[in-house]
Amino acid sequence: MGKKIGKYEVLNVSRTELIYKFLKSAKWDGATIKTLAGDASFRRYDRIFLNNKSAILMDAPPDFEDTRPFAAIARHLVLCDL
Repeated sequence: MGKKIGKYEVLNVSRTELIYKFLKSAKWDGATIKTLAGDASFRRYDRIFLNNKSAILMDAPPDFEDTRPFAAIARHLVLCDL
């Protein structure tokens, strides 16, 4: 059995706790999280909602995924005001 976070039972507590800490630090504390369909990797994608905003959250365990390309694209999109 996993740990309960809110109304959800979570098997991989450490990744989930890291996600909630990240959301809090990014001012998305209390966001609703909806898991999206996965791909053939270790990455996990969620759509997050808070008030009238929504965003995509990608969780990529560092032992299995190199997130540097995603971070580079994110920086480029910010520079383009997107």
